[in-house]
Amino acid sequence: MRVIIDANIYLRMLLPSDNPFRAVAVILAAGQDRIFTMLLPPELIVEIVDKATSKPSLRKHIRRERVETFVGLLEQSGEVLPRLSGPFQAVCRDPDDDYLLAYAASSNADFPVSGDEDVLALDRVQFDFEVVDPASFLNVLRQRRLIPAQ
Repeated sequence: MRVIIDANIYLRMLLPSDNPFRAVAVILAAGQDRIFTMLLPPELIVEIVDKATSKPSLRKHIRRERVETFVGLLEQSGEVLPRLSGPFQAVCRDPDDDYLLAYAASSNADFPVSGDEDVLALDRVQFDFEVVDPASFLNVLRQRRLIPAQ
């Protein structure tokens, strides 16, 4: 299964939490265990680093070294995709999200996973995939018996 995970999910994973069983943590662990293929567009990696290190609300909770280590782990366990040339087709209410769907389509992703309402609001009819939130994707993994039911 090929999955592209939105930067907002990875950024949630970088934030401190006492809950190792939260959906984003379980999803990331499954990706790192290669239960599914994490697809990594170059723009996604840049977005993770930029937001984690420049957005004040994130920067005060996430050290730069943690971001660099995290990105290194993603690159080791995921598939870094070749860069697509833009501009990307406008499909989202927020044009900054269009790249994610262009990569999902071009890389034959089964699921883009996002917590962004602009991405989740898209009409499935225009794509060969369904955009899902982390909890829904976790259910997919459990239903397919790729991870244990909780």
